[in-house]
Amino acid sequence: MAFGNGNSDSGFDLLNLKPHKVSTDIEGNLLIYGLPKTGKTSFAFNMWKNKCLILATERGYNYLDGAMALDITKFSDFSKILKQLRDPNVKEMFTTVVIDTVDIMEKLAVKYVCNRASVKDLSEVPYGKLYGELDTEIENIILGIAREGYQICFISHAVTKTSMDDDQITYTTATMSRRINNLVSKFCDHIFYFSMERNEDGELERWIYTRGTDTYMAGSRINGLPSKIKLDVDEFKKVVSDSILKIGGTEGEETSNIPQPLFKERTFEEVMDSVVKLVTTKFMETDNMDYVKEITDRNLGVGRLISECERRDKEALEIIEVELENKAEELGI
Repeated sequence: MAFGNGNSDSGFDLLNLKPHKVSTDIEGNLLIYGLPKTGKTSFAFNMWKNKCLILATERGYNYLDGAMALDITKFSDFSKILKQLRDPNVKEMFTTVVIDTVDIMEKLAVKYVCNRASVKDLSEVPYGKLYGELDTEIENIILGIAREGYQICFISHAVTKTSMDDDQITYTTATMSRRINNLVSKFCDHIFYFSMERNEDGELERWIYTRGTDTYMAGSRINGLPSKIKLDVDEFKKVVSDSILKIGGTEGEETSNIPQPLFKERTFEEVMDSVVKLVTTKFMETDNMDYVKEITDRNLGVGRLISECERRDKEALEIIEVELENKAEELGI
């Protein structure tokens, strides 16, 4: 979708709207899941090479020479990365963000939400309040990355479960919680299940399953894809290209890569000093403290002050810092 310079408050001009063209490169967001060592991270890397940024909550890229990866150790890392992803220079570097794995992303988010509420488990707060907050935190990161124009590839492990109904159906799905699985799945254009099966000679072969059944979760917006494709990037790209060409797709183009900037870890004191400086020089002096209260209430709890933060609140402060910076930029202060 192309936008003009804008002749209204909406920021775009419908008179300059151009028809969408389908590329033979796979587009849209993906969820790929499967058993360990089926080649999920390798597949994602080889699909987009130096144009993909791997946000690694686990080090699946150890043997991927040339991978552009960041190790994620806490949930606030996603907010810091999201801020850098807005940089036009970074957008020239990457087309795709790989979250490897979304399972651990969820665990980090759970820890963050629980620490913020001073509890050990989401269920400790009544009426499911913290579960809603968990959904919001993860959704904000996902939507934030997507709104900057990046394709997202979620990687998850697989688990086999048995349904609780009378039929007792055994089925395979991603290992995220059902809530986050539903959130991610609704956001994706393609869900691919990676598995292995033995051929007639007894050798294990790896396959990508593209269409769901009663026994596993899968699906794609690309009409005409075969139900399973050999787990080989070149073969997969060819099959996808052939399928898209049948519906009028056009050939995609290669782009180049630029080296990537990194962020450095800061102490609690450094983060606190930065947030206090933002509040006093940007918001207090311009009489915009209502925005500070709104942001701190959401991240620390209603009525809690920045000055009351302890070291366990460092992640919350980092997110507050990012939100304050974005709000200051939005207000032009």
